[in-house]
Amino acid sequence: MMDKPADAVDNPTTIAASPAAASVVKNQLQPEDAAIHGWYRFVLGYPPHLVREYVQRLGADPERDWVCDPFCGTATTPVEARLHGFTTISTDANPIALLATHVKLAWDIDLEAVRCQLDDVLELAEACLAYVGLANRSDNLQQLTLFSPQRVRRTTPTI
Repeated sequence: MMDKPADAVDNPTTIAASPAAASVVKNQLQPEDAAIHGWYRFVLGYPPHLVREYVQRLGADPERDWVCDPFCGTATTPVEARLHGFTTISTDANPIALLATHVKLAWDIDLEAVRCQLDDVLELAEACLAYVGLANRSDNLQQLTLFSPQRVRRTTPTI
């Protein structure tokens, strides 16, 4: 059995002594960032805490500075910059990356409109399930719950 290297990381949140080991830890998505940045992983991406670290190292000030990302990929830098009050300018040559960027930066969503649309989707789903003989199968409709089932309409859980 091989001995553990002297610079091995026991705790993945601790930066190791060697630069090689440290870069592996620094290039991992941290649990606290998963809700915003973990839904779409991009091979060439980097974790958001690196953006925070570099913004701090550069002494950037949201009152004075803007963040420009000409190769924004899936918006790690623009999202982190916006979360910290910066105005951002972003673009990418990849249309799929731009779609992900637009979605991740769409923070003015009308949740009531989403709830209304979800009710329409659930009604249509109920009708489709009834048409194929799966009416009143709440276990099938459970899969349609996008948020917590706080309200209950008929046998269908909704948001």
